[in-house]
Amino acid sequence: MLSGLAGALFNPAVRTYLAQEAGDRKAEAFALFQVFATTGALLGPLLGGLLLLGGFRATALTAAALFALLTVAQAAVLPARPVPPPAGTVLGDWREAAADRRFAAFALATAGLYGLESQLYLLLPHAVREATGRPGAVGLLFVVGTLAGLLGQLRLTRRLTARGGGRGRWIAAGLALAGIGFLPPLLTAGAGEPHPARLVPVLAGVLLLYAGLMTAQPFVMELVPAFGRPDLTGTRYGLFHAVTGVAAAGIGVGVGAAMDAAARGGPAWLPYASCAALGLVSAAAVALLHRRRALPEPPVPAPAPEGPRPRSEAR
Repeated sequence: MLSGLAGALFNPAVRTYLAQEAGDRKAEAFALFQVFATTGALLGPLLGGLLLLGGFRATALTAAALFALLTVAQAAVLPARPVPPPAGTVLGDWREAAADRRFAAFALATAGLYGLESQLYLLLPHAVREATGRPGAVGLLFVVGTLAGLLGQLRLTRRLTARGGGRGRWIAAGLALAGIGFLPPLLTAGAGEPHPARLVPVLAGVLLLYAGLMTAQPFVMELVPAFGRPDLTGTRYGLFHAVTGVAAAGIGVGVGAAMDAAARGGPAWLPYASCAALGLVSAAAVALLHRRRALPEPPVPAPAPEGPRPRSEAR
């Protein structure tokens, strides 16, 4: 419960800070934020596994100390910014944000992205264990994601931003790609005895899922504050995470029920096909909003500053 409260305080605040500090380069800022997040998703379990060799108490105290250190570091290093007094009440702000039908439709349409991302902790680890017979092989999921993020996230976001065409176009493409990522594991689901070769389609699907997340997430985060006045940015992020979080939990329940049905003798492909269909339906919903011009378009970002020229060119 305390971790959930911390997330409720942290997530909207850090995204609001990024959105305000990044100016017209929000997508690039959120792409960089995503790189660090996926890196932490890999390093956290690895370091936690090592710390658990010394017992749970040592692990918990080390984690608490790291959070305390980060709190002091952020308070000391992050530049302070004056916050104007709120124009209305908290309930009034929530009512205004929730009454925006375009924003509500966008949050519901993109909820599938977070439901699919949550399968990195439910369905896809199950696929890895089923393919290899080794629970420890699950770590490969996060290795693939971290390498993909480090090597491609910023480059991909910059290239798509430069190409233009509307943010909704790239969000829909990312959702479709994330859904398609569940088709390769479907091909070997329930194929019998574990074999290393069965891991290949699972990791291929994970790579496609991460490619979809890398494509869509920075632009989703960029669009959230663009739906209205800037002083409701934090409220919109809070409401967006509340909607997508509840939807992702419901999706997790549905995927878990499909997994249970497969374990009781039903079709082994059912949970994977459900996730693929979810990605494609969500992509179609975002594409429809984009076609109807229901999504705001942020300002075109200024070009990134160039580094120093080579000496030969300077001469």
